[in-house]
Amino acid sequence: MRRGIAICLAAVLLLGALAVGSFAANTPEVTVSSGSVKAGETVDLTVTMSGNPGMAAFMLYIYYDTDTFAVDPSRDISAGSDFAGGILLGNDLETARRNSDEPVGDSSKDGVLALWCNSTGTNTTQNGSMLKIRLRAKDTAANGSYTISLGYDADNTINEDGGKVALQVSGGTVTVTGGAADKPEDTAGSVDSTGGGGGVVDFSDIAGSWAEDYIVEANARGLVYGYNGVYRPNDTMTRAEFVTILYRACGSPKPAKAASFTDLTQTWYRDPIAWAEENQVVNGVGNGKFDPSGPVTREQLVTILFRLSGGQSGMESMFTSAYDGAYTDAGQISAYAKPAVYWSIYHEILCGQQSLTVPETLAPRAAATRAQIAVMIVRYLDMD
Repeated sequence: MRRGIAICLAAVLLLGALAVGSFAANTPEVTVSSGSVKAGETVDLTVTMSGNPGMAAFMLYIYYDTDTFAVDPSRDISAGSDFAGGILLGNDLETARRNSDEPVGDSSKDGVLALWCNSTGTNTTQNGSMLKIRLRAKDTAANGSYTISLGYDADNTINEDGGKVALQVSGGTVTVTGGAADKPEDTAGSVDSTGGGGGVVDFSDIAGSWAEDYIVEANARGLVYGYNGVYRPNDTMTRAEFVTILYRACGSPKPAKAASFTDLTQTWYRDPIAWAEENQVVNGVGNGKFDPSGPVTREQLVTILFRLSGGQSGMESMFTSAYDGAYTDAGQISAYAKPAVYWSIYHEILCGQQSLTVPETLAPRAAATRAQIAVMIVRYLDMD
């Protein structure tokens, strides 16, 4: 599972590295822009270069605080170059230091994006905006200004003749507003209640659980946080909570307008539900209601994932009759949900109620537990 997200992150950062392919004449300048963000939302920072003489290879480090920020793997990449062969050395200092010949470090930061890139043969002289890095301010981020530092490896920043090129680098700042003050007063039922994502929570109640690895992975991706050090794997999750998790997984984009549902009473889930309605992945429960506090059922959950994936049946439709006969409670699947349930079986997203594999019963209308949701959301994100 971790390998899947690492590959995804490496691929995106590689594209970023390919876009950062040129430095400056004499003293090239490389800068990171500043920005502002609310806790739980994302901000794009732009890496800009000027005075670029044409580069053959370079290594760039971008430092940030992992207690405050997580790297959003869906961030946008701008511009391009003829650089290729980029390698993500690591997104933590320990890994970057282990893989780099040069000492790595802004000692005040514990997160680093370490990028290596070399030219395909034609050096570039590109200037201007090279790369956008999208950071998510964690829901637990405190108000304040945080420095995003920039560094480079002097021995591995060279021109086509092998000569070293010195850079002038400048970091930026990100101002975080909101934080704990934006959390709902009653967080007992909210996935926003505690924790910090990024793998910082060591849940005390999941050891030996059938879903333990997936719960750890979902937390490491900043999707689930738990409650004061416990995850409560057997508890159910509300419809609003599940949509919020999916919203985080998609980068927390700002919806164009408020949701149309008339029963959204809390601030923390309004943007996620508005985003889900805008993208036609939720329809509500009728009469203009969403039922945010109602439990999300197993068939509702996979239907939302199915719609997010495009809502088109594929090869699994050929096995409908076989699936109908294989599962003793197939007749209990709601008509609207049947394509999604069989899609989720075919793509190995659906799990059992207490197992990673689906037994002879699907329990489509049973409330999904927090353990089941961790399994299914990670499997969906890692789906080929």
